[in-house]
Amino acid sequence: MPGREPVRAAACAECAGRVRRGVAPSALAVRHRGRTVPHFEVPADASLWAATGYGSFGGPPLTDRVVRGDFARAR
Repeated sequence: MPGREPVRAAACAECAGRVRRGVAPSALAVRHRGRTVPHFEVPADASLWAATGYGSFGGPPLTDRVVRGDFARAR
């Protein structure tokens, strides 16, 4: 998004190609406060995906957090 610092994040070949072409990559759509939004627009404390950059950033690996129970489809 304009005005944000660039970040390095894991991407599939399709999304990486879109970024190289200057096109926004596809984003996981999630429900938040009654709307469907890209996962990165949800506050990190309300979304495991936002908190981890879809598994690319910080802390323990995403799989560890899922196994621990930080993510549940029921939320």
